[in-house]
Amino acid sequence: MTLDSTRTDDADGRGGNAASTTSADRGSKILSALASSERPSPPGPLSTSLTFGWRALLKIKHVPEQLFDVTVFPVMFTLLFTFLFGGALAGSTVDYIQFLLPGIMVRASS
Repeated sequence: MTLDSTRTDDADGRGGNAASTTSADRGSKILSALASSERPSPPGPLSTSLTFGWRALLKIKHVPEQLFDVTVFPVMFTLLFTFLFGGALAGSTVDYIQFLLPGIMVRASS
């Protein structure tokens, strides 16, 4: 067995220079593959909303307690704020519900 001073073997038996050349070639191949095709257009707002909604439904399937959060809490807060604070803030509950309902709907969707 002879000792060759020009070659350094790695654990897999390849020389050090060959490994660095291979990784450089691999990197250039990846860059050329990524740069050669066009990027897809970003999804529209409807597609994005449907995707997030579908993911939320899948999450409810795995964590059923979230169904309670999505359905009961908005109704509870609407009734609580309408009849407890509605007359004090807006003068009547009918006027206050016009102001409150959009906020509760946004809060329920997040």
